[in-house]
Amino acid sequence: MKKTLCDLKYMRDHKPIEGALEKLMETTPVEYRDVQMYGMRNAAVPGQDIVKVVETGAYKDGVGMYFADQASLVPYLVAAVKELAARVAVLEAKKGRGSSKKEE
Repeated sequence: MKKTLCDLKYMRDHKPIEGALEKLMETTPVEYRDVQMYGMRNAAVPGQDIVKVVETGAYKDGVGMYFADQASLVPYLVAAVKELAARVAVLEAKKGRGSSKKEE
């Protein structure tokens, strides 16, 4: 397990992530057969897409191959879930106000 220091005491200029869902929608998670691991099935977000969301989440080596930290997407996934939950709450509130029938 990769561990990183994530204490707010050591973070400067921290602010909530905004627009996470929009950023994640620019990525294309894929399933693939790994050419280096005997054709094992795997799933990932390509490094080319990760850098669109997290600039430091992937890098390109000297021969043009991307290496990525898939875990760098986790904070954006959490923020996107929160965005979606807020949207659902608004829709449920509208449904509750606009409906005259009581749910049993």
